[in-house]
Amino acid sequence: MPKITPYMKQCFVTTAIGFNIIGHGAASGFPAILLPQLHKPDSGFKLTRSQDSWLASTVGLTLLLGSFSAASVMGTKGRKAAHYTISVLGIIGWVITILATSFWVI
Repeated sequence: MPKITPYMKQCFVTTAIGFNIIGHGAASGFPAILLPQLHKPDSGFKLTRSQDSWLASTVGLTLLLGSFSAASVMGTKGRKAAHYTISVLGIIGWVITILATSFWVI
């Protein structure tokens, strides 16, 4: 088995941080890309301005809730359990969004 050098360890950590930043940017910028696509004539969705507003603000609301819940999970179960919990919930959220057939599901 080849020896993993300190340089390779640093590359791994730096790459992981980069992916984390990309993930946050993708989640925060998602409504900016989603809303114009939902307003196209061939889209199966018909949204009102109120629904647009709710959809755009959902990211901020969920990030706020996630921040507080992650802290409590970390305090009781540890960082690893908090990371797994948030990752699983994030994956479930993206799958639901991808499979959504109405505004209320999104």
